[in-house]
Amino acid sequence: MEAIPKNPIIQHEPNTLEQVRKIFNLDKPGQMDESIDILQEWVKKQPHFNKKDFDRAYLEGYIIRAKGSVEKAKKRLESMCTLRTVFSHLFKDNKPNQMKNIEAIKEFMFPKQTKDYCTVYFSKLCEPNVDDSFILSFFTKAEYIVDFLSKYDYNAGIIYVIDMTEADLLKYITIMASPFVRQSFTIFFKAYGARIRAVNLITKSKLIENFLTLLKPLLGDKVDRIFVHTTRDSLYEQIEKDMWPAEYGGKEESIDVLSKRMIDFLSSDEMKNYRDELNKGTVDTKIKPIAEEYDTHLGIPGSFRKIAVD
Repeated sequence: MEAIPKNPIIQHEPNTLEQVRKIFNLDKPGQMDESIDILQEWVKKQPHFNKKDFDRAYLEGYIIRAKGSVEKAKKRLESMCTLRTVFSHLFKDNKPNQMKNIEAIKEFMFPKQTKDYCTVYFSKLCEPNVDDSFILSFFTKAEYIVDFLSKYDYNAGIIYVIDMTEADLLKYITIMASPFVRQSFTIFFKAYGARIRAVNLITKSKLIENFLTLLKPLLGDKVDRIFVHTTRDSLYEQIEKDMWPAEYGGKEESIDVLSKRMIDFLSSDEMKNYRDELNKGTVDTKIKPIAEEYDTHLGIPGSFRKIAVD
């Protein structure tokens, strides 16, 4: 990869590519190309892969998120191809601008990364009309975002900010009981390989402990990266104030503008064409059966029950 693809969502600094590689000791001349070559050759030799021509930039993302471990990148790519097959309901082509969760949840990436090259993933939870259709569309949109990050972002980690101040937490606790939650977390961590720096929850609700009881098992041994804030002020120590939307005292555009821009790009023909290609990346179950490995109730294999977060 010579440059991060331009997009209207995240404005990367000119030196992001170089500096993120440096953080993970992958900045020696020819080092990244050599690792991609190894991963690319491995893909070609997998008889059960239905797609063997993954873009080199896409493969580089797996190597970066694995901190240079080609073996770990192989396992995660194998997981992603398997999950695109097993969890096809989450990868189907429903445009985000037609989904039912648009008004209930405002989601976007901050336009700028932090000084240490972390991407900030922001969600503002409002009042959802919780039904099966809402829950499915919520997590289908989440996989659109995973695919967006795979191509258009290059980071040293992701910082989550979830504003729950206007949310009925009881309804979101209900959502957490859905099998789609574990499926989505499995995709994000086990397959995509997200490197979470922090999960910041803004709320004064007394129900937060109930919510955390359901969230913590999904984050494995990284529960110390969850932070609960009763006000947004303490977050400015972690994410500088200027980076925030206007409603939060920052210099960026409003939540509505940033959320709509995200939805519009996820719904664009550019993203559709890109995802059409990625969704060819499934596995041939006749060559490598997977049905017996998967728990029919949870929809995940036994080895995925405890998700490790780097």
